[in-house]
Amino acid sequence: MIKAIIFDWGGVCCSGADQFSAPVLLNHFSLPAKEINKRALDIENEFIEGKISKEEFWEKIIERLSIKNITTKEELRNHYLSSYTLYPKVLEIAKKLKENYKVALLSNLNEEMELHIQENHNIKEYFNPMIFSYKVKLRKPGKKIYNLILSQLNCKPKEAVFIDDSKENIKIANELGIKGILFSCQEKLLKDLKKLNII
Repeated sequence: MIKAIIFDWGGVCCSGADQFSAPVLLNHFSLPAKEINKRALDIENEFIEGKISKEEFWEKIIERLSIKNITTKEELRNHYLSSYTLYPKVLEIAKKLKENYKVALLSNLNEEMELHIQENHNIKEYFNPMIFSYKVKLRKPGKKIYNLILSQLNCKPKEAVFIDDSKENIKIANELGIKGILFSCQEKLLKDLKKLNII
């Protein structure tokens, strides 16, 4: 019997990662998108894993990337935080599921973005508990973070469904006994939930 539904954030509740290659930011760099992501990846990973502070993150990014037309760190930060598109219909699904299930959030997210979505999208209305990688210094697809969310939900793997846009993350969930749903769009998500008799 399914008792809990676990959502990913980026790529499920909103458009995916690679914030520095979003169209709103590309014209501020003198580098192509692939090179931007390559140069920023290790710094992003450190931030996601809680190894560096917000201040260290921006200092490293500014030093690493060739930035033009941005006069302040705050301007760069604002562009970065507005580089995604919210999927409100997915949040509506999460809210509806809360009527009959525990609905959780499990995300590889950094401090800046977590604070931003808390303030702007009232995500506590949709998810409880919520685990963010930078806070627990664990990340998907590591198995420990899945076991942590199961512990907070007080449910067994077979009692949980996990929704993510990453095949690797879904593979690990399935190995642990959690039913994984690979997200591609809202319509497919609804079909997959109906197949499991969840909605």
